[in-house]
Amino acid sequence: MIPLKDAQSLILDRTLAIREVEDIPLHLANGRTLAIDLIAPFPQPPFTNSGMDGFALSSERTESASPESPLRFPVKGYQFAGSHPGNPDRESAAEIATGAPLPAGKDAVITKEEAQTEGGYLIIRRPVSKGENVRWQGEDVAAGARLLST
Repeated sequence: MIPLKDAQSLILDRTLAIREVEDIPLHLANGRTLAIDLIAPFPQPPFTNSGMDGFALSSERTESASPESPLRFPVKGYQFAGSHPGNPDRESAAEIATGAPLPAGKDAVITKEEAQTEGGYLIIRRPVSKGENVRWQGEDVAAGARLLST
């Protein structure tokens, strides 16, 4: 057994001291030590968006849809990724790309593969669940969440 002071000296001699704290880009941080907790400055995803190519619509309006009694929604507009969210009425559907912001009043996306269109209308043969194929703002990381701890 060695004296406490000798043990402390051995540990301190083999430990890197934090010299100063600096802000650097992540790609330059390899081999560095985190000096302070890393906090998310904004939510991820930053806005509610479509997880799939398809048609955005109000799930509530699809509750009575079935194969025997399909519902028809006029398709109004196309929502591109990177575009400002459109505002089609609650009665309609909007064609939407993956990553595009969900239009106001819409809370679900039915995929292109499952969708059937006819003469400017989207035909729905089943209820579409709220949040289906939707990525909600902040669902991965909330603004202010601790991403890494020291």
